[in-house]
Amino acid sequence: MRAIKRHKVTALVFALLSVWLIIVPGSFAAGEPSTPINTVKVGYLFDFTGPMAAIGLGPEQKLAFDLFMQDHKASGGFVIGGKKYMIEPVIYDDKGIAEGVREATNRLVVRDGVKFIAWEMTDSGILAMHPIIQQNKVLTIVAGGTKEILSPNFSYCFRAYPPEAQIEPLMYDWLAKNMPQVKRIGILTYDEAAGRAIAPVAREKAAKHGFEIVDVVLTPRAQRDFTAELSRIRNKNPDMIDTSCGPSALLIKQARDMGYNVPILNYAGFHPLAVTKTIGWNVLEGVISHAVNPEDPSLNSNFANYIRRVQRAGGQGGRWAFSVYNASWVLVQAMEKANSLDPTKIRDVLETSEFNLIEGIKGRFGGKEIYGIGHQLLHPVHMSIIEKGKVKNIAVLNLQ
Repeated sequence: MRAIKRHKVTALVFALLSVWLIIVPGSFAAGEPSTPINTVKVGYLFDFTGPMAAIGLGPEQKLAFDLFMQDHKASGGFVIGGKKYMIEPVIYDDKGIAEGVREATNRLVVRDGVKFIAWEMTDSGILAMHPIIQQNKVLTIVAGGTKEILSPNFSYCFRAYPPEAQIEPLMYDWLAKNMPQVKRIGILTYDEAAGRAIAPVAREKAAKHGFEIVDVVLTPRAQRDFTAELSRIRNKNPDMIDTSCGPSALLIKQARDMGYNVPILNYAGFHPLAVTKTIGWNVLEGVISHAVNPEDPSLNSNFANYIRRVQRAGGQGGRWAFSVYNASWVLVQAMEKANSLDPTKIRDVLETSEFNLIEGIKGRFGGKEIYGIGHQLLHPVHMSIIEKGKVKNIAVLNLQ
């Protein structure tokens, strides 16, 4: 009899507890918020296939985005009008070509109803998406290396990636001060808009510092044999090769195989860690790049930890990884500061506010004197050199 009563009491308690859990959802459910989370669709275009796929930037950028989403979810999202929001990513392969970007952008805007896009890398792709995003007022944060990416005609487009034409003069300033033995420079880079834009900038800075640009050689992106071009430059006896927009690591290997061991400037090309297993550290000796050694005690600790996270996950942690993270993080901060999901209001906040960056500092958008509109994210560009098989941080260039 007592056992039957005890069973009835237990059943009654369980029933009451079940009703209470229904009335108060999430009270005991691990990991579930007590208030519903709203979502904001944000588009992302990565080059997983096509002519850019061989460089491997698409997976590296997607990895950086995944780490941002881990942190975004861990933070619980952001608040607008007293409501919690979380990014809902909509990701497409842009196929590494302008038409692929145009198609994906139309899909994002027309089919998915996206009002925000937080990544596209290629210059031709960004130019192809401009009319779509401007007409539909889609706030977009991109990469790209050419001046034409930013314009008063494209008022909804911002850039989180440091362009080559702004890095080049800062790098030459650094060379004049820190590598005075460099007096003659040969430029060997891609025959693309960003590559073609480098030569006049380099010549101007070289003249200021007493350098001589002994030759400028442009090659197709698909080229794999650089013997003739390297021989042409070598015959002019430069102290350094500037690859600027970054031909492949194959170029550097071929230069070393020819016995050509001058320093090579590669601030926008491949990340050294991406090729060490295939071409070896000895080939990379003297290469100046955007790699960052996270064990440098002068780095912000959170920034260093982020680089370690990227590398543990199989990435390299160069400026693409920093720019992808910053694009999404800055967008989220701007939404919260604007207290709105109106792209125009968020655009106005991006133009006038400072934002936390993954590098551990605050950054803002500027560059109006260069582009006619202040939509370039001004943030530090870290540079390093390979010495004795290790990445040695040597400079932090601050975009102005």
